[in-house]
Amino acid sequence: ISGPKLVLITPGGTPDVYDQPRAALDMSMSKSMGDRFTLKIKGRNLLDPSYRQTYTFKGEEYNFQSFNLGRTFTLGVTYNFVED
Repeated sequence: ISGPKLVLITPGGTPDVYDQPRAALDMSMSKSMGDRFTLKIKGRNLLDPSYRQTYTFKGEEYNFQSFNLGRTFTLGVTYNFVED
C-alpha cells in the first residue's frame, strides 16, 4: 500500500488533487517442464482496488475521479532450442 500522492497542483485558491492509498498485489510463477519448455503465468492488480483522486475543501473530502483498472493475466510458453 502506498500513501497519498499529489497528482494535480491547481493555481490560486483551488485545492490540490491527491491519489488515495490503495493495495497492490501482483503474482508471477514459472515452471520448467523438461529441458526445453518453460511455462510462465502472471497476474497483475489481483485485488482490483478503486483508484480514487480526491481534494479537500473547507474540511470536506470530495472525489475528483474514481475508477478501476481491472485485472490482467498472461500465460507464456518458452521453448529452448538446444543443439547437441
